[in-house]
Amino acid sequence: MNTLKKIQTRIYRAEQLYSEFSKEMLEDTRITLLLAEYQQAIYHTKSYFQNTEVVEACSRCAQTNEGSCCFEGMEDNYDHILLLINLLMGVNLPHERELNNHCLFVGNKGCKLLARYYFCVNYFCPALENTLGEQKMNQLSTVIGNEIFAGWELEQALRNWLRNKNY
Repeated sequence: MNTLKKIQTRIYRAEQLYSEFSKEMLEDTRITLLLAEYQQAIYHTKSYFQNTEVVEACSRCAQTNEGSCCFEGMEDNYDHILLLINLLMGVNLPHERELNNHCLFVGNKGCKLLARYYFCVNYFCPALENTLGEQKMNQLSTVIGNEIFAGWELEQALRNWLRNKNY
């Protein structure tokens, strides 16, 4: 099965879970609390990325053919739970690539997802690391660590919730 077909299958599964369980999930106090904490951590990271010009640099790189960490096949790292989290956050999941030879989830304005795979949040190419410098990279590590942990907590809660539903 090719890369696009695999991720489309996972997207379909996430959409099925969302259709069947989202109302119930969003009524669960623990899920909604963890979802809110994760969204807050994501927006904190995003704000830091914008203030340090990470978004601009990464978006520019993603639009070139010279290379990008948003390469085709990167979407293989996304499972149905992380995609479900995006749906719970109101993200419309793309089914087709906007940019050829790139990750399904990257577009002209950067990543279309809010909840992202840890590599997508945590990887910085050597050129960007040099531009940002050690102090900003250390600050970023703390901010990113908070996001990754909040996402992990929500993922575990959703997996347990679904397990309790025998799903």
